[in-house]
Amino acid sequence: MITFEIAKERDKQWAFIIKANAEFHFIDKYFGWDEAFQHTLHDLEWKKTRPTLVLLNGKKVGFYSLEEEDDGLFFRRFFIEPELRRQGVGSQVMEHVKQSLPTGITELKLAIFHGNPAKRLYLRHGFVAYKSDEKFEYFVWDAQLV
Repeated sequence: MITFEIAKERDKQWAFIIKANAEFHFIDKYFGWDEAFQHTLHDLEWKKTRPTLVLLNGKKVGFYSLEEEDDGLFFRRFFIEPELRRQGVGSQVMEHVKQSLPTGITELKLAIFHGNPAKRLYLRHGFVAYKSDEKFEYFVWDAQLV
């Protein structure tokens, strides 16, 4: 059973390891991997928005963040333990997030590195590409179109 809870400070290092495992290839390709900088960035992101943990039968298996920006609500930093990818966990998280949007919010946006295999998950869940640059693809899901 998938459940959710707000991450605690003690979860920060575990979250960094999952994030680094998932993003190393992309960050190294586009920016160059700098371990110290990545820890600093992780700390800043953690302070800005405490992530939501994804728990499978009570065990931490992933996390994500929702952040409000001037141009909408963004689904960010979504990472699942490698052995659980493509096992349906991501789909359950996407359904939970879409069904739990704050009142009045009808759009959810996200950005992924080009080549990220999670793109298939987002397309299956109704996200549509709306722009692209040399590093990222940007997607939006609109509840009013569902």
